Amino acid sequence: MSRNILLLSFFIAIQNAVALSPNSWQKRLDRAFLDVDGARNPQARFRLIQRALKDPELSKDLTKGINAVREKGMAKGHPELIDAFWPEGTLAREDIVGIQSLVKSLPERVEEVRGGDSKQQQSPSIRDVIQNCDIDVFQNTVRESFNTEENRKRSFVLAQNAFRRTPKSANLLPFADIDTIHSNDATVKIRSIEESSFYSTKMDYDEYTFANMGNALIKLTNFILKEMNYNVGDIASPFIIRDSRMYIWKKDGTSIPPSSPSEFMSDTTESSIESWSACNLASIEFSGICTEGEVDRQSNKLKEALSDEGVMSPWKIVDDSLLVLQYNAPGTLPWRRKNQVAYVVEKVDAASVSKESMDAKEDDGDIACDDSEGIADAITDESTYE
Repeated sequence: MSRNILLLSFFIAIQNAVALSPNSWQKRLDRAFLDVDGARNPQARFRLIQRALKDPELSKDLTKGINAVREKGMAKGHPELIDAFWPEGTLAREDIVGIQSLVKSLPERVEEVRGGDSKQQQSPSIRDVIQNCDIDVFQNTVRESFNTEENRKRSFVLAQNAFRRTPKSANLLPFADIDTIHSNDATVKIRSIEESSFYSTKMDYDEYTFANMGNALIKLTNFILKEMNYNVGDIASPFIIRDSRMYIWKKDGTSIPPSSPSEFMSDTTESSIESWSACNLASIEFSGICTEGEVDRQSNKLKEALSDEGVMSPWKIVDDSLLVLQYNAPGTLPWRRKNQVAYVVEKVDAASVSKESMDAKEDDGDIACDDSEGIADAITDESTYE
């Protein structure tokens, strides 16, 4: 065990030693071309480009990447080329990963919009979503967003969030990091959330289609804007889907007991304010868009990471209700969308984890022994019969 810890510390030390410099040519081109917050004005962006082109490491990295493809071919050499041109820690690399994530999910979304999935025939359509838009709420929100200089500046920043992975000037649901689990295919974050209040609305169907999620989001944001005097800054991030309901964090913490009547309840929108108990969430993050297929793939990856025998995770799922967290507003670049799937988990002691692992191995051994005994008995019976 101590040896594994020393090896892990060694690799972490190496990783930190070769971490990408903030003044590297890759980072400078990131800020010049891809980061909406990378520079104050066009002149500053131009200076970043000039400094990147003068960096002596530029020619070295380009040569390294090109030689890798030349010597190994595109199939085997392209990972080294990507690492040289767009290493980990750059926006360009994040965009590449995000675009790759759309390879499966984007065709699924196109098929869904075309109505190719028979299970989604009764779901709300995009036309239904548009019809649910409240013109009065929209007009009042626009008026409130531009009535003062401060509101205009904030609205501009919020509009720029279409180019950001993590929204800026938005109320983010507060999490406290507890633990990190590394498996072969995923990095699982264990985070705690305190008792909190959420705006909530019922979704039409239990599915992650564009129209179903969009319809619920419009209902919920209309509900919030009416309650908060059309202040768009009060719409927090992320919006969460759980058990066919959509939730958005209520920052001021006012909660309504579920059993008591509430002035916040609405028969037309089926919206309310609910309280969540404090809990721990195990989550993995992914880019792109949330489709039925993508949510299934990511949730299975999370379950496999938590049950990986090699990892020996002390965190166990205690509620099978999947949470899907989406941090970005509609209109955000698809490959920069930040999403997470999560389950409520609890920590079990190391002795219990070891015992469960030993029991599983013993069960496998018993099954193998039973199979061997069964085969031996069959051979003996056959010999006796002869």
